[in-house]
Amino acid sequence: GKVESLKANFSASIYPNPVNNNLLIELSKNGQYQLEIVDVQGRTVNRVQFSGDQWKGTFTDYASGMYWIKITDEMGGIAMKRVFKN
Repeated sequence: GKVESLKANFSASIYPNPVNNNLLIELSKNGQYQLEIVDVQGRTVNRVQFSGDQWKGTFTDYASGMYWIKITDEMGGIAMKRVFKN
């Protein structure tokens, strides 16, 4: 589903949710982004820089549970979305 944007002029859709192995994030515009995956204890388990309008990654090695996907663009806009790992 759509992310609720915090002062961000982009939106992100995340598939699938819940996730088993592969995660796809589609962004509404091309840009330079930082992606952070944060676990329920608030630990950043992955941090990736990417450009374009999508990111694909694997969730295979993560424990089951809830994670936050935090996406920051070059303007400092932040979108956050919960994702559940089966």
